[in-house]
Amino acid sequence: MIGIATITGFFAKKLVPWKLIGVGLAALAILATVSGGFLYINNLQNNLVESQRELATQRLKTEFEKARAAAIVFDHDTQVERLQKLEGQKMDIENEAAALRKTIEDINLEEDLNSEDHVKADAAIARLNARNTELNRMQSHESGHREVRPGKAAGTKAGKAPAASAFKRAIQALRKDGVHQPD
Repeated sequence: MIGIATITGFFAKKLVPWKLIGVGLAALAILATVSGGFLYINNLQNNLVESQRELATQRLKTEFEKARAAAIVFDHDTQVERLQKLEGQKMDIENEAAALRKTIEDINLEEDLNSEDHVKADAAIARLNARNTELNRMQSHESGHREVRPGKAAGTKAGKAPAASAFKRAIQALRKDGVHQPD
């Protein structure tokens, strides 16, 4: 309290004019405003530098992730290409295996047809007939032909049975005399 009384007494005696006090206070306000503005701008600059640093870090992370994604896509495409090649090879192997099985069957069929054993020859003929039937069925299916069975259907007349196919006639021509054809 002594300090306030002394200051009040000092101003009460009017040793310092009020104008000088007003100018001093105005100068103090200007100085406070300038220093506050300086600190505010300095803080904004520091925030800007920090934001730029974070942005650069995020850009690096983004570039890294893009490169990683591109590597994954490349690896995926490579794997898909390998799978397609393997599937192609698998199909080639399956086709070759089927062709080899057919060749072996044909060799066995020829041996059985030329055999003196009538059981083997009849079995070979039965296999040929089964193949012929399956081939005719596949051929009819692909051509859009529907099988018509002889007999009376509603509104139709029974027709004549179709002639034997060319394949059946060729097989019959290849048979040795005396070999029975099962139906």
